Amino acid sequence: MSNNPTGPMMLALTELQKAVTTGTIADIVPEALEEDAHNTLWQQTSSQELTLLKLIPSVSTTSIKHEFDKVISYGEERGDGFFGETSLPLETEPEFARAETFVRLLGEMSSTFLLASLEKTIKVEGQVGADQIARSTLMLNLLKKKNRSMYFSDTSTVRAGTGSPRFEGLLQQIREGTDGTSGTSPYGSHVVDMEGQPFTIENIRNKTAQIVTLFGYLNCMVTDPFVRADLESSMDPAQRLELPISAKPFMLGQHIGGFHTQGGSVFFHTDNTLTPIHGKGQYKASAMKGATGTPAFVSISVNAIPVSGTSKWNAADAGDFFWILTEVKDGRESVGRRFPAAGIQAVTEGDEVVLTVAPNDPFSDSFRVYRGSDGDLDTDAFHIFEVANDGAGADIVVYDLNGERPNTSYAFALNIRTEAQKFLHSAPTGQRSTYSLAVEESDRFFGMKDNPRNTVTMVQLGPAMGVLELATILATTSRPLLYSAAAMQVRNPLQNVVFKNIGTASAAA
Repeated sequence: MSNNPTGPMMLALTELQKAVTTGTIADIVPEALEEDAHNTLWQQTSSQELTLLKLIPSVSTTSIKHEFDKVISYGEERGDGFFGETSLPLETEPEFARAETFVRLLGEMSSTFLLASLEKTIKVEGQVGADQIARSTLMLNLLKKKNRSMYFSDTSTVRAGTGSPRFEGLLQQIREGTDGTSGTSPYGSHVVDMEGQPFTIENIRNKTAQIVTLFGYLNCMVTDPFVRADLESSMDPAQRLELPISAKPFMLGQHIGGFHTQGGSVFFHTDNTLTPIHGKGQYKASAMKGATGTPAFVSISVNAIPVSGTSKWNAADAGDFFWILTEVKDGRESVGRRFPAAGIQAVTEGDEVVLTVAPNDPFSDSFRVYRGSDGDLDTDAFHIFEVANDGAGADIVVYDLNGERPNTSYAFALNIRTEAQKFLHSAPTGQRSTYSLAVEESDRFFGMKDNPRNTVTMVQLGPAMGVLELATILATTSRPLLYSAAAMQVRNPLQNVVFKNIGTASAAA
């Protein structure tokens, strides 16, 4: 039989070729979009985001310079108090001190052009229209930056110091309030260097005992998800599993909301901001808008005998590394300069790495230092620390003693006392209450009421989040500037602890 169509079959095929196919109408079919844009990022109702903002209370202030008083002594502690019938006891008096913190501005702004505002959009986070979407995403981005600054903002690492636009963050105030800078602790600095070791229950148990002797209690432990995962996994073998006889599916693993010690409860909270990739971050090979030029390469060297301090390069830390320095001015970061320019630098136990760099702009504020290992890409390098520029235009010498380690975590153990604490952290049966779990997810849990016993607060000048509509210059329909005038206030650094350089098995997996 012939395979060539003839007669009626040929006529039918000819007609089918004239039929309308999906290719024919492709240009006139509307795009099939869902009504809502899927959010691949975070939401403010997440229990792992903006945790510090949700946990600590806020107090209002009326001045940029916010002052508060502290009772530091009830009287002379020495002596036993006894006195004779015909004599008088020791005359004593209490001691008070006044402390201060300075309010600084945080803000973000955007512009929406006319043509964009006229276009129809799908929903983004419940908002429709370019103007509303821009304002909503702007607020979320500012909240994230504010939460991170509350932990890590540091005036000692920028040229202008306390006169800079930054406020002193939680880490800086606890460090300086206990290491002798502005205050001392009988236990030394309350910033504990874990030197790459994992965090354990014993770490927080021991520190809680120390804080009890300083008349406080570490009732709130904020970690990143890696540290919390290690804590949970360490408790897995501590629980004897009484498996049921029935063959129902059984869930393994520890769901730990905290633990009991010293007659009280330490509650765990997760904050994604403390994760290495979000807290300190990795190097990005692009400059921010308005950034200054790349700093100039000068030299890199290694001192076998450190001149700037005690080396924390241990035998296990030795290896081959590279460093990247970026220059920062007005919060805008430049492209980085690599040290060495090509290849790697060997570092051994007890060494001190010395980087000498020339600023591109003498009035730049600081340099951010990143470190990577042999085999890493430049963009794999993690930020480790920041150093201030001197403003004179001279070469800046940067020392790396391994005091800050890349790809490690922070954990904050805080003494938070609020009016709502008994509701938020109620655990009489050993289990966290439904309400206490719910508040972690509540975006309305910002600005909790303060209590005089509370040791950590956020000071607010004006609204917690304000909006200033800037004048339009070009064909823009809106130019919102979202701002927050705030400062961190650590009333008692002695009753708070920071753990840094925490190594985590979960992060390395």
